[in-house]
Amino acid sequence: FKLLKEIKETKFDEKLRNFIKLGGVLYGGSAGAIVLGKDIKTSSDNNYSINSDFSGLNLVSNFSIWCHYHGEDESIINYISSTGNNVLAISEKSGVFINGDVIKVIGEPIVLFKENKKQFIKEGKKINLSIT
Repeated sequence: FKLLKEIKETKFDEKLRNFIKLGGVLYGGSAGAIVLGKDIKTSSDNNYSINSDFSGLNLVSNFSIWCHYHGEDESIINYISSTGNNVLAISEKSGVFINGDVIKVIGEPIVLFKENKKQFIKEGKKINLSIT
């Protein structure tokens, strides 16, 4: 929450968007990846405050990012039910390379949760998130 707050207050999000628009490559791990998603309620940090803005930078095709995934499907489904957001669940041993709406999985498979469907995406596979 603090990271996202600082990014927005300093208008660094505008710099990031421009950097990406110009072809720059951006890396995010853990909280740095979660803030790139649509919503940061996927964070294990439960220090929500009444005045918190949970909207992330939404740089991943309207998906929220669930980092450190190790099978907490019920929690993810509850999150989706309460927010309506789709989720990319990424374990410690995997990552994704995103270019526009296309992602490529690196490492262990990731899990895509979209519209009550669960899909495993294997290493090396490229998919377009906007049509999946």
